[in-house]
Amino acid sequence: MMKLTTNAQVIQKFLTLTPRFGHAPESLCAEAGLSREGLDDPEARVPVDDLLHLWEVSAKRVNRYDLGLLATELFTLPDYGLLGFVCMNSSTLADAFVAVVRYSKLWTDDPRWHMLANGAMRLEYRTGARYPLGLRCATEAALVELVHGARLLLGERLIPEAVLVRHRAPPDRSPHDAFFGVVVRFGSKTNEVRFERETLNRQVAGSSAPLGEFLRGLANRTLDERAGLIGKVQELIAKDLVRGLPTETSIAKSLGLSTRSLRRRLQESSTSFREVFAQARTQLAQDYLRNSTLPHAEIAFLLGFQELSAFYRAFRHWTGLTPGDFRREHVEPEP
Repeated sequence: MMKLTTNAQVIQKFLTLTPRFGHAPESLCAEAGLSREGLDDPEARVPVDDLLHLWEVSAKRVNRYDLGLLATELFTLPDYGLLGFVCMNSSTLADAFVAVVRYSKLWTDDPRWHMLANGAMRLEYRTGARYPLGLRCATEAALVELVHGARLLLGERLIPEAVLVRHRAPPDRSPHDAFFGVVVRFGSKTNEVRFERETLNRQVAGSSAPLGEFLRGLANRTLDERAGLIGKVQELIAKDLVRGLPTETSIAKSLGLSTRSLRRRLQESSTSFREVFAQARTQLAQDYLRNSTLPHAEIAFLLGFQELSAFYRAFRHWTGLTPGDFRREHVEPEP
């Protein structure tokens, strides 16, 4: 399975914060087993797991529950590279959030953002079980990033309708409530920031429609190049599964290829449509079990299985575990 990575600038920015708490960046990196070499390269990426380990080490050393808030406010929109510039040139805040959902992989493979019909942006991590305190910090940082970025886009102190966080409240929650401007709902079932429809329809200050169109085209090409053919096929399979079982022919058509061409190109990558299909299903099943409370029967339906027993057999074949055993092993412990 592909290792999930994130832009090294996240670590580079964060390390500029630590001296104010009396901790040298070199010491924190050494404890986290992380090299600082190459972190100043704007194109460099590091494993998400390394970032979460650094969060974990730093939170324990600094002993601050608002570390995720402090670190994230250091960022400006251009710091996010192409993703930031696409958001800056979106017509409305809603369009900028759509760009975050679509292009966040340019910045990081994890977490994922999902835009819901009720005006919420939902956050889901696929990593983090090894570093629960690091995951806590990273989750709060991502939620802060979204609101901080929205405020920069609108040029004012935007107050979200609601903020929901899965982990328990810290002993002192006042910095969190003060930053968001609302009482944060700790101990919720999901990580979400909710916005009123009127807020989502607000115009982004200083955006350029022609420039935005150009940047989105560039982002699409960059995303496609990074994902590669296998990644694109997996993405299309995941999207189409909710409507039924996608076929090699239907996926080839979505890619603008003939079935024969798709088959040949996958063979050149030492794989097949059947193998890629199984990988996509496996990843989705694990994501649902890790990051949701959906019943097994509903997960089976979303993955295109007509019978729950068929899903059980397939999942055991993929992972060696039953769905129930996998979910119990991957429940993220509370720090």
